[in-house]
Amino acid sequence: MVKVKFNKEKLMFSLVIIDVLFFPYLRPVVIPFSYFLILYWCFKNFKNIQRDKDFKLIFICMLMMFFSTVIGIFINSQFGVFGDDLKRLIQYYFIFGYYFYFKWYFNKNNFKYKKYFIYFVLFVLLLALLFNSNVSLFGRVVTFWNSGNAYANSFIQNSVFSGVFRYSFIWTDPNNIAYVVTGIIAVIFLLTNIGIGEKIILIIINIYILFSCMSSGGWINFFITYSLLLIYKLSSKKNIKKTINIKNIFILCMVLIIILFSLKYIKDFFNSNLVLNASERFKDNDNTRTEIWMKILSGESIFKHLILGKGSEIYINGVSRATHSGHLYWIYAYGFISYAIFMRMFFYISKKLKSLYLYIPMISFFLCFTMNTMIGEQKLFIIFVLIGIILKKEAITNEKSFSNRSNL
Repeated sequence: MVKVKFNKEKLMFSLVIIDVLFFPYLRPVVIPFSYFLILYWCFKNFKNIQRDKDFKLIFICMLMMFFSTVIGIFINSQFGVFGDDLKRLIQYYFIFGYYFYFKWYFNKNNFKYKKYFIYFVLFVLLLALLFNSNVSLFGRVVTFWNSGNAYANSFIQNSVFSGVFRYSFIWTDPNNIAYVVTGIIAVIFLLTNIGIGEKIILIIINIYILFSCMSSGGWINFFITYSLLLIYKLSSKKNIKKTINIKNIFILCMVLIIILFSLKYIKDFFNSNLVLNASERFKDNDNTRTEIWMKILSGESIFKHLILGKGSEIYINGVSRATHSGHLYWIYAYGFISYAIFMRMFFYISKKLKSLYLYIPMISFFLCFTMNTMIGEQKLFIIFVLIGIILKKEAITNEKSFSNRSNL
């Protein structure tokens, strides 16, 4: 009789990843199912967490966030912020738990993320196709996956608040998924073995999703990311030799032939309402991010928040403000000290020049954080943390490999 070895660590990790990428949020409290798994792991491994080199800095950050939340609850008590401020604080604490969990797991195990990320991109595409074919049905699906989505009812009733509908995946803000898909595809291109045919398909999917989201920032990020990917590939003789071979040339020729025979359909697509609406929105973006930021900065000096902030609900002169920037949001909510720790923990990968290319996928998340806050969407924040840990592990592997070759 063959005994099957049961690996509880890998099973739990698979459940966490599948939950974050594919499962619906729980209801009535809109949280990922894996919160309970992470909470269990944190209690069980708290001594290991305390020994982690990042624990002290993150603990200081958590303290700053706690005191900022308390201040905000008292100062803005007339606006009823208690519940929302406390909810956000707990959510961010949980995501710090994911950070330590992913670090712990990757120190012991390898994660073959290619198939998970490709399935996620296909999942996003599937919902985009549904959105563009039947927006009411899409709204019902979104309600199942995320009961906290404020726009689900407008999708179901087919009544848009202003302008046209924009695809937002199961999340609330359409811009978020536009950045994330490009960032995830960049990870696939950089760190996995993938053929030119698959790359072309993923680029086409990326473009279709961007048109569906109608995100101006998403397009800017797309061109920056793919330009840097191309520069990186062309800067390495090894990459050029791998790319230019008979098989890839044949695939490229077949793709060009397919494109030639599909020109009519491509022309119809670019003349469709989807593309025309996306183009119009790109041209008519009146309320720019810089105008929003200047209103906030002029309404209340950022220097008041060098040490502590006023909690996650931002009120400037008695008016609730959406910062549309993760930088401003974190500083006004939790102070500059915790902001500096946050940036160091989550956006810093490596100071080694050899690992500089690993920052290419992070551009998508940095721009999303800069232009669109990002961290308000729980699963997006977790995906960002996951990809950050993947890139850090790759950087460490590169540095060890370079060090070993130098010692030969």
